[in-house]
Amino acid sequence: MDDQLIIEYVRMLSVSLRRQKNITASDIEAVRKIYAMDKISECVARIKQLCGLNIPIVIGCLRGCPDQDSLMRVVKKGNDLLGQHRFQPSPLEVKKLCDSVQRGTTAAFLMGHSNIPAFGTRDFETYKVAIFIFDWIKNYPFETFALSITHELSHIVLRAIRHPLEADEIAVDLTAMILGFHDIYRLGRISGNKKLGYLDDHQFQIAYDEIRRREKIIYL
Repeated sequence: MDDQLIIEYVRMLSVSLRRQKNITASDIEAVRKIYAMDKISECVARIKQLCGLNIPIVIGCLRGCPDQDSLMRVVKKGNDLLGQHRFQPSPLEVKKLCDSVQRGTTAAFLMGHSNIPAFGTRDFETYKVAIFIFDWIKNYPFETFALSITHELSHIVLRAIRHPLEADEIAVDLTAMILGFHDIYRLGRISGNKKLGYLDDHQFQIAYDEIRRREKIIYL
């Protein structure tokens, strides 16, 4: 993806993702303190609020590195929790997810968002989704955890507003950055030998600079 297309993605997404307020350093610090106390569910809930989402989210924490059979058992458990909002992955999707978890490039995954009602409707506010988080993420800094959660929540945002780029993983990363988590991405996308997110280093810098430029214009 060339530089101009990254900038165009940022423009398209920014038009659709109008925030009421900028996320402040104190907002992020408050979530960091919750994470430091190992209150994962509360941490996810606060990040959800910062993303402007008010839907119920079921949170599960998974130990170890699953194989495909154990991952399918997790999917079954998630479907039991979600009821009618079910997730039916194909064998290929399960294999890809399992491979990415084993590589350490996936720290969480989302269930139940594909049929989510439109944002702002009464059905949207009562629709339930699930996020499963792999416990290895607790060995990494807060920013790496927050990046993983904001990425998954951004899938919900794009699906709920029926954005034409909702299936594009790069657009999902850009959405999280536009929603106010650009510095979380800057600090959390590379941690030790792990690299999270779908933007390469050059693409990330182009996107980061463009989002900061737009942010200064909006919030002057």
